[in-house]
Amino acid sequence: MSQPTRGRSTPNSKRGIKPDAAFVTVGKKPIPDAGPVVKESLRNEPYAKDQTLHEEVSHDMNSFVRGEVFPESVAMSEVLPEFQEQVAQTYSRDVAVGSEADEFPEPSDEESVDAWYGSFETKPNGGFDSGGEDPSLLEVIIGDDDRLRVTNTLAYPYGCICHLVIRARNGNRYVGTGWLADEQTVVTAGHNVYMHLNGGWAASIDVYPGRNGTSRPYQARALRTWSTRGWTEQKSASADYGAIRLDRKIEGVGTFGFGALTNEELKVGMFHIVGYPGDKPSEMWGHGRRLKSVRSDVLIYDIDTVEGNSGGPVFLVRNGDSIVVGIHNYGAGSGNSATRITNDVYKKIQGWISA
Repeated sequence: MSQPTRGRSTPNSKRGIKPDAAFVTVGKKPIPDAGPVVKESLRNEPYAKDQTLHEEVSHDMNSFVRGEVFPESVAMSEVLPEFQEQVAQTYSRDVAVGSEADEFPEPSDEESVDAWYGSFETKPNGGFDSGGEDPSLLEVIIGDDDRLRVTNTLAYPYGCICHLVIRARNGNRYVGTGWLADEQTVVTAGHNVYMHLNGGWAASIDVYPGRNGTSRPYQARALRTWSTRGWTEQKSASADYGAIRLDRKIEGVGTFGFGALTNEELKVGMFHIVGYPGDKPSEMWGHGRRLKSVRSDVLIYDIDTVEGNSGGPVFLVRNGDSIVVGIHNYGAGSGNSATRITNDVYKKIQGWISA
């Protein structure tokens, strides 16, 4: 079995992904003297049923597997420091109960609306647990609002998380979240780059990695966007992902790792979602919990999100490596959800990075 693809890290850093992890790229931490990237092939599992869903489309700018009962114990080494107290309280309760540039315009609070509205007119009834395949509901707070604000937004991995300001072809403005898969490629939800009711491909996307309110230490614009035929032609939830090629490299913040982990690895991990919710304009907020259900192409969880979080990373921390396993995009009272990074999704992201 081949070793997973490695990113850059410090000479003394631990290697966080086991050799039996399928299709994994370890991210780059912001280390100036980092070593070379080594690319190797990996084993195959799992594959999507409908390969046509993941066929690539791009634009230049000018049978579900049900999750089992997951362990209740939490290894704090898998939780980012900012969320450790919150996670400890959550699982204690659960067990008892069972530099800026003027040319980048700032959206008003009224424009802090998720790009989901660019493809759906109203909130449909349903969700992954309703028996249908289309979980087209906005992200929701489940129970109490347990989100925490992140203020050290340039610390790794937070500096890899991007605030998106999206302008549709009909003039509507939206917000979203994305994450750096390399220094010039942002992965996000498909509905952030292609909006069926607003003319299709976004007219422009401004990208702000590590944004903290009015502080915009990094900024870039979209040169090219990608998504899948499954999203652009079928509005398939499992194919609702895409990517953005930036007009410049974002250096100094690092990049996320990402990978197609096995069901067993996903069932025991502690996961975070951190992004830019529309109810907290331009601020980074996050929450961490275990997954609720692991399916062949979808991850479901009780991690709190709202409009604007779409496209954000669902990631775990293992021996210091931050590994994205899903792309957050939908929600319902029964659970928020992400497109799972399967082998097909992994290869698509790698292809966009190399394009």
